[in-house]
Amino acid sequence: MRCGGPRSAQFKPIAHLKLNMLKDIVAANAFNNYRLHLRFEDGVEGVVDLAPILSFRGVFEPLKDPAYFAQVRVDPELGSVVWPNGADLGSRRSLRTPHGDACI
Repeated sequence: MRCGGPRSAQFKPIAHLKLNMLKDIVAANAFNNYRLHLRFEDGVEGVVDLAPILSFRGVFEPLKDPAYFAQVRVDPELGSVVWPNGADLGSRRSLRTPHGDACI
């Protein structure tokens, strides 16, 4: 996953990481080129480029269609994004930098 901004290339030692990386996603909007604008429960928000990490195989194959990709929604139980066929991105932790910021 590509994340913009100079902070995304910096890492803090694991002992200093904050648990805020586990905040739930509360809003998601699809953009062209397989990007999502995400907002987390703590107010952090940003755009995540999923093109480099989506394989478009198996359960993710329908996401190739931009209209289907745009059907993304937030599953409040998972605190992550999902699509109608059950495809989800799993850990919301992967959508934030080591600083707890959204990948922008």
